[in-house]
Amino acid sequence: MEPCSSFTCSDNVSNDFLKCSIYSLAVLANYHKIPFYIAAPLSTLDRDTKDYKVVSIENRNEEEVKLITGQTLHMEEEIEVAIANKNSKAYNQAFDVTPPELITGYITPKGIVKADELLGIH
Repeated sequence: MEPCSSFTCSDNVSNDFLKCSIYSLAVLANYHKIPFYIAAPLSTLDRDTKDYKVVSIENRNEEEVKLITGQTLHMEEEIEVAIANKNSKAYNQAFDVTPPELITGYITPKGIVKADELLGIH
């Protein structure tokens, strides 16, 4: 089970990437034949978006994944360390979209529902 920050009536879940990458977990669960549920408050249900392909995915600053911040050995100062070549490019999406076939059901305040039951709950 994973929480989601928003999901659409087309049965696709978009999740804030920094919290958790749901897509990779859903793929792993599917591969190992483990049911995969999404914890979804109804306030995050986007009833207007019918096709996940129109969901705009924010691309964040590539420096967020090319650099790490830490402290020196004796905690004297904070330093930034490159973990990628200075001239390399990085792809840093804010969230991912999980295809509906990887999701077993949604855990909502109204109970556990299948994707095709989402529009019927209020």
